[in-house]
Amino acid sequence: MKTLLLILFFSPLFSKAQKVILIDRNFYHPVSIPDSFSMEQASTGVLAIYHKDLQAISEGMQWLIKHMTKPAIDMEESFVLKMGNSNCIVTTEKNSHTNKRSIVLNTEANNIKTSIVLAAGEPNKRALQRVAIFVDYLRNNSSSL
Repeated sequence: MKTLLLILFFSPLFSKAQKVILIDRNFYHPVSIPDSFSMEQASTGVLAIYHKDLQAISEGMQWLIKHMTKPAIDMEESFVLKMGNSNCIVTTEKNSHTNKRSIVLNTEANNIKTSIVLAAGEPNKRALQRVAIFVDYLRNNSSSL
């Protein structure tokens, strides 16, 4: 019985760690896959995403682009897209002339939370461009993974 309890207690130590992908918040440098991820790396300006969540994030961002381009759809003032260990918070500030959007992607990897502001109170067209740039960056760098 004690042997079984010891095996169950120590089994998480022998499990394979999940791959973490580090993304440059300015999109200048290619993505990297480090051996480990720490708070020091998070403070250098990277966004950490689990490799298994990469496809879900890409699909979620493509869904967002698709629905932001449809002029007939009046998007809610705010909503959250859940994508694995990440979520995207979209808020809309309605004015008389234009709608301004804020889009923030929050992620959690190895109990460390990171985020990137894709659009901060920008008109729909510019916010759409910024999300498209992020999706292109993911698509261009996912071939090297």
